[in-house]
Formats: sequence, C-alpha cells, structure tokens
Amino acid sequence: MDWLNCNVDASFNNNNGTTNSEWCVCNHSGNFISPGFAWDPRILPVIEVEASTLKDAILRAMTSHLEFVTFESDSQRVIQAIHYNRNGDSEFSLIIESISTLFVNFPSFEGNFIKCQSNMVAHSIASAINSWARRS
Repeated sequence: MDWLNCNVDASFNNNNGTTNSEWCVCNHSGNFISPGFAWDPRILPVIEVEASTLKDAILRAMTSHLEFVTFESDSQRVIQAIHYNRNGDSEFSLIIESISTLFVNFPSFEGNFIKCQSNMVAHSIASAINSWARRS
C-alpha cells in the first residue's frame, strides 16, 4: 500500500485578526489530491494553532476515509510532544492528548517532523488563503 502525505501548517492573518489552518494531501508520487483549510476568528498561541491544525487534518482524513497517511508538520515541538506522550492541563496538552489517541486508534496514520523549507505546499496554501482573505 502506498502512503499519502499530508502537509500541515498554520498561519496568522493580522489584517483580519484570524488564525488559519492549512493542509494538503498528496499521493506517493507527489501529485496533489486535496487541500483543506480552516479559520478561527481569534489570534491564538502559535503552538496551539500548529497542534490544532494537525488535529483538524487528521479528522478530515478520517471523514474522507483516507488510510495510510503520513502527516508532516514543521512544528518540531508538536511532533515531539506526540511521540513522547507529554501530558498536562494546558490547552496544548489536551490537543496533543487527543492527537495521540487518534494515532493509537488509527494505526495507518503517523506524524512526522519536516523542515519548514520542505513544507512549501502548505505554506503556499497559507499565502493564498491570506491573500484571498485580505481582498474580502
């Protein structure tokens, strides 16, 4: 079975005061399959947004019945928190706990860290969304 890649990223639109979540799914050959994005009408802490974006992408993959998906994030702190099962009472910790549970329940999903330069597809989607939002 060939794995899909889902690049995730988060951004901020200071002009509109929103937090944006972006992800895109590509097949093993790098061919684009589908995008995804969400807005939050608040400016939230970066680490929470990165974690929430990953969770949103996982949930979307589940509802799309995707299997064998590697979720790639340029947030090393998020990926490390998932792999090392760090617990706590913060909003970030609660999001990480729910992501860890999703990965346990869906073993055909995994999360990996990638350098920011390698996450250009998700960054491009973020730029397009921010550009579109400024025109609205």
